[in-house]
Amino acid sequence: FKVLYMKMVDETVDGIEAKYVSGLSAVMVATIQEAKDRISQIEYIFCSQLFPNFQSKSKTFEKVYSEARLAACDAWKEREKALLSEIEELKLENEQ
Repeated sequence: FKVLYMKMVDETVDGIEAKYVSGLSAVMVATIQEAKDRISQIEYIFCSQLFPNFQSKSKTFEKVYSEARLAACDAWKEREKALLSEIEELKLENEQ
């Protein structure tokens, strides 16, 4: 009888452990699914809102930078031209 009782207790413990592990597995699967859903939401927000906004601002910034660079080059060329002209004038004055 004692052996039979111990066997029943072992089977009961195994059944409880199996239910416990099964419950933990279900909780873990639900947690993973929730994390995947949150990641999908973040990905959607990034792809549909943040990235296009960033890309648009980046293109605007690139255009402004390009225009500023061209303006700076033009200003530099004008300044260089003025300085070369001044040098020529000073050379002519020095020769006289």
